[in-house]
Amino acid sequence: MGDQGFHIQACWDFGQDERPPHPVIYVQISPIAKQSFKRIICKVDTGFNGVLSLSDEVVKDLGLKPYGTILATTATNMVEVPIYRVLLTQEELKIRMRHITALGTRRSLAGRMLLANNQWLLDFVSNKLCLLTP
Repeated sequence: MGDQGFHIQACWDFGQDERPPHPVIYVQISPIAKQSFKRIICKVDTGFNGVLSLSDEVVKDLGLKPYGTILATTATNMVEVPIYRVLLTQEELKIRMRHITALGTRRSLAGRMLLANNQWLLDFVSNKLCLLTP
C-alpha cells in the first residue's frame, strides 16, 4: 500500500450465523425479466473465483430458472451446479444492473470477481469488512 493514506468508505458487520463469525456483503439481485430486486447477504469467499453464488432459498424466492449447469471445483471435490442469469446492484461498489452468471450453491457467496478492483480491510477486532478508498 506504500505510504498512501486510505479512508473507509463503507463497512459491513461480519455474519454471526457461524462460529467464528465471517465477512459478509449485502447485494441486491433480480431475475433479468422481472427487475424485482431482493436484498441478500453473501458470505465473502476469497477462494471462490466467480462473482456470485445463490442459495437454494434465494433461487426459490426469486423464482429463478437455470439456463444450464457447470462443473465447479470446491475445496473437496468437483460438483455439477446450476447456473442463473441475474441483475445485480451493489451501491457502495457502484455495480448496477449488470448481467451476471450466478452459480446455484447451498449458500449465497460473494467471490473474488465481485470484490476485484477494490481495496479491502478485514477487521477481526471489530468483526467488520470495510471498503477502502485512497
